[in-house]
Amino acid sequence: MKPEDEPSIDKMRDPTEVRKKKGLLGRGVIVVLGIYVLGAFSLYIAIVIYGLMSSS
Repeated sequence: MKPEDEPSIDKMRDPTEVRKKKGLLGRGVIVVLGIYVLGAFSLYIAIVIYGLMSSS
């Protein structure tokens, strides 16, 4: 195998536009996941408060 045929960091580097798009997609996934977690936690808190109010 020739050295120029081996994969390297320089050959696998994406153009700036592609990196920006990947970064935006990654941030979007994190935001959506955070919203999902926040919604689930809010539902949990609502259930706990309802349970405490209805038991007394």
